[in-house]
Amino acid sequence: MSKRRRPSETEGSIFDGLQDTPSLADATDEIFGVQPFPDIPTMKIKYIDIDLISPDLEQPRRAVPSELRALWNPISDIFQDLLDIWIEYLEEDFNLEAYLLDGMTSRATQAEDGSAYEPTAVQASFLRLLDLAASILREGLTNPITVSRHRREYLIETGERRWMAYHLLNTYFRDTRDEDWSKIPARIMPERNIWRQATENNARQNLNAVSRARQLALLLMDIYGRNNFQPLAKFEYEQDFYGQVSDGTKYPFESHKKELLLKSMGLNSPTQLRQYRSILRAERWLWQQADDENWTENAIREEMQKSKTGQVTRLTKAKKPKRVTTVTPEQKASIFDQAIDRLTKDRSEIERYARNSQNIDRIQWQNFARRQAEFWNKLADELDD
Repeated sequence: MSKRRRPSETEGSIFDGLQDTPSLADATDEIFGVQPFPDIPTMKIKYIDIDLISPDLEQPRRAVPSELRALWNPISDIFQDLLDIWIEYLEEDFNLEAYLLDGMTSRATQAEDGSAYEPTAVQASFLRLLDLAASILREGLTNPITVSRHRREYLIETGERRWMAYHLLNTYFRDTRDEDWSKIPARIMPERNIWRQATENNARQNLNAVSRARQLALLLMDIYGRNNFQPLAKFEYEQDFYGQVSDGTKYPFESHKKELLLKSMGLNSPTQLRQYRSILRAERWLWQQADDENWTENAIREEMQKSKTGQVTRLTKAKKPKRVTTVTPEQKASIFDQAIDRLTKDRSEIERYARNSQNIDRIQWQNFARRQAEFWNKLADELDD
């Protein structure tokens, strides 16, 4: 039997006519016609300890709703603290592990009156995170996150929700499965680059209008020089940081940079740049609600116009009348002292119970302690006026 003839090296291969896969820089240049960030060498993927990675506080895309950001500090608090708070917003019978494994949850059923399940903004954001974590659990992570070095640790450039999903999986499955969720595959970039970050952010369809306004603000700050602006840490409310470039007369869209901004933002006309910049001047309640509920730019613009013309807005509520009291100054001082004393004693006793509790009991005690502290602090503040 004759041997099957093997092609010689000189005859070529069926793959010889195919071009090499384009790099990220080549693809960006081909799509956008501009190259907003310099060429970078190919980065190898490394597995990095998730506890050595921190979220970028300036990241325009917010994975954590504003209501929870007010309760959790990513700099000083561990991620488990956020999970403990977040899960409290779900239904009491929600089985998180079962949902991650096979999607079992009460939201799949209709209420007794036949109405469909409609999660709140906080619930919906957590369910989206769970969906991502469940997908990674089933299929693995196909798209590594991107980080840059930050002192001895790493700062997330893209992939904050993927990093959060790994934290979640590491919390619930580290002792029951073979996978190691304590390390996440990542590409390490030599330095943080907001133009590269914008390219990925705006390539996605689900980036909401407030996130796009944040992204535009960061790009404008970069064009005019970050040294000319105060850092995020200087502001009590994050909208004020981005709002530093809200004045179009002070920071105009320069002609030679306008096309670059349009391409990086994924927009079609200079009018859209002005519309997204106007969101930076939205009222605080509107900024927050529109971000949490993923409003479109058009919806925000309509609400801002209503506010200008004095029409009732979506969050307008009648103000409660001020409480009138006939308590004497002496009685007021005595009640104030009692409130401070009760706050101290309650907190000490509740924290003792919390330390001796585990899992859901610990969470409930922590939340109870928080509510008690809020009550006594509020009472003390009112009496101290």
